[in-house]
Formats: sequence, C-alpha cells, structure tokens
Amino acid sequence: MIVKHEPDAFTVPVTINGKTEDFFLDTGALHSVMTDLEARKLGLTVGNESRLMTGASGDSVRFRTAIAKDVIVGATSFHNVSFAVMEPVGPWRDAEGGIVGLPLFLGLGAIRWSRDGSAELGQMTRTGAANETNLVLDRGRLLMKSEVLGEAVLMALDTGANTTDLNENFATQFKSVVGAAKRTTQDITGVGGTRTFDALELSEVAFTIGPKRVFLRPAKITLQRVAAIGGECCVGNAGRDLLLQFPTVTIDLKTMTLRLQ
Repeated sequence: MIVKHEPDAFTVPVTINGKTEDFFLDTGALHSVMTDLEARKLGLTVGNESRLMTGASGDSVRFRTAIAKDVIVGATSFHNVSFAVMEPVGPWRDAEGGIVGLPLFLGLGAIRWSRDGSAELGQMTRTGAANETNLVLDRGRLLMKSEVLGEAVLMALDTGANTTDLNENFATQFKSVVGAAKRTTQDITGVGGTRTFDALELSEVAFTIGPKRVFLRPAKITLQRVAAIGGECCVGNAGRDLLLQFPTVTIDLKTMTLRLQ
C-alpha cells in the first residue's frame, strides 16, 4: 500500500482509535513510543506502573505503558499494541505524534520510503537475491552489514537517529587510521537526555552498503560503547544522514535486505 508523508520526513501515518497522526519510523527503538499528551489525545489509558528505558546517550528515562486496542499502519492492522508513554520533557517537550518501533516494523515486513513524500508499506515488488542479504536481528536489534576501509563491519541500523555515531569499537578496529584524527567532543541525544562524549574526527569515511557508496563527512568517532547504539556488537549506529543520501530507501525484513536507490 502507498501512503503519503511530509517530504524528507521519515514518517508514516498511523491511525489509533480512528485518529491519524504522523509517526516516525525508528528501527532503533525497541518500543513504540508516544508522549503522555499524545496518548490522552488519542483516548488511551496510561497505566500507573513505571519502568526504565535506556536511550542512545546511555541515560535512562521512566515510562508508563498504554495499550492501543487497534492500530492501523498502511493496510496492516495491529491489535493490543503496547506503547511506552513518556512525559513531555527534555527531547519530548515539543514532540507530536510518536514512534513506530521495531516490533511494529517487524509486523509491517517491509517499507520503501521515498524522499518525494510517498512510502510503500508491506509486500515489496522486487525480491532480494541471497547475496544481497545485509541485515540481521541480534538480541532484539536490527544490524546492517556494510564495508568500510576495506573491511566488512556491522552497524546498528537506526532510522530514528539524525546522525551516524561511530564508537570506540571503530577506533579500536581502525587504530592505524584514526591515530592522527583531530580530538573533539560530540553530543549524543536519546530519550533519556543528552550527554557529551570525547571524540575523534576524520574529514571523511566512506561506507559501501550493498552496491552503493555513501560518505560520512566529517566522521566523528565518539569514545563510548553505549549498548543502545551498537556498543556491544558494532562499530557504530547508522543514522539517516547515511541512508538518505539516496532518494529511496528500502528495508525489507522478509528478505533481510537494505537497498539504497
């Protein structure tokens, strides 16, 4: 099914209780999320019990849970969907809509998102060949295989991140390359807030994703191993600044392929 979104916004329309809002598509989110204000606007009942969620910065934030009886994304209907509900503070202060997290993304199966304002949800028209497979699920996270500096690497795939954050694993694996890098700092913002990390900066790092080549300019390597953004498994967290260098991004979880076109 083809749906419309705001140009350049990595969003899709989501209908809950008959009301439609634009939600971000976030493959890096282990929960679907909305603010307390949004939950009330959509007529959801928010539970009293609170839990902790750790975000991209490594800081944690408390959330409560609301269950949406019926959720429609494109032509796919979901029932009894759990949403993490945040207070509208910090990075959520002015947030509208919400986040379609990885659990709902898995239910959709595939998305072809185009910068022109359209997105195809569900069955893709092109089947990926076996040698195109470059995605894997690991401990509940979606990882992407790419090539950098002549070596195959894994990166967490995070469509909810504006920028790509390379980490200390990258600095260790490519020690000879980053040895002369400029020392700097870099802020990382997540649901729990913003933290500043020591970092190294290279003028450019090129990545090969499938047959396509994309560039991180400049490339900042933050000296952290935050698990939520790939610190346990990967050399970094791949954000939209890499993916949206091409007009169309296809993430197909039936064939486990990411394609840039």
